[in-house]
Amino acid sequence: MRIETHAHTEFSQLRMLDCIVKVPQLIKQAASLGLSGVAITDHESVSGHVRFIQTIKSMKSSGIWDMRYRS
Repeated sequence: MRIETHAHTEFSQLRMLDCIVKVPQLIKQAASLGLSGVAITDHESVSGHVRFIQTIKSMKSSGIWDMRYRS
C-alpha cells in the first residue's frame, strides 16, 4: 500500500507557482498509478478539502487532507 503524501491542488495559495491540478484529476491519476490513496497539502488554504473528501468517498479511495502554513 502506498499513499502519496505531498500533493498540491488548484486551491493552493501559491497556485501559479505551485500546482494547477484539479482535485478529481489528482485522485484519478493516483488510482491509475496504483496508489492506495493520496493526500493534499495545499499552501495556506483548506478550500479544496470538501471537494477532496467528496471525491475520495465517491471513488472509494483513501485520502488525507492537510494544509501547509508558512509563518
